Amino acid sequence: MWVGAGHSDEENKATVTFLMWLLAPEQIATWHQGTGYLPITKGAQKLLEGKDWFKANPGQKTAVDQLNAAKSTSATAGALMGPFPQIRTIVDQAIQAVTSGTSVDDALKEAKTKSDQALADYNSRLATPAK
Repeated sequence: MWVGAGHSDEENKATVTFLMWLLAPEQIATWHQGTGYLPITKGAQKLLEGKDWFKANPGQKTAVDQLNAAKSTSATAGALMGPFPQIRTIVDQAIQAVTSGTSVDDALKEAKTKSDQALADYNSRLATPAK
């Protein structure tokens, strides 16, 4: 989640209140129980353990245990791309193209071209002029 700029102090305060509520262990535990999505905070995991949720649902604990056991490396850090939102849109467009009849190869080729351009544009804005 993210919050855009340009909002009033009142809106920002309301946003913080909502995000704090949303990230509370009780909310994350409820979300996990209702959807099967991972309980992403240690607080939610402890809450679920305290309620014996994982004893009653051991399959739900497997992914939690595996992720908690993972070593933090550059391979586990996730995507690190400046134009991530733009590339996510490009990928979504490629999926839509395939479901509308475009070949997978053609959709991926176009997505790669657009993604490479987005990365090049982003990187060109970061480059410092040579002295």
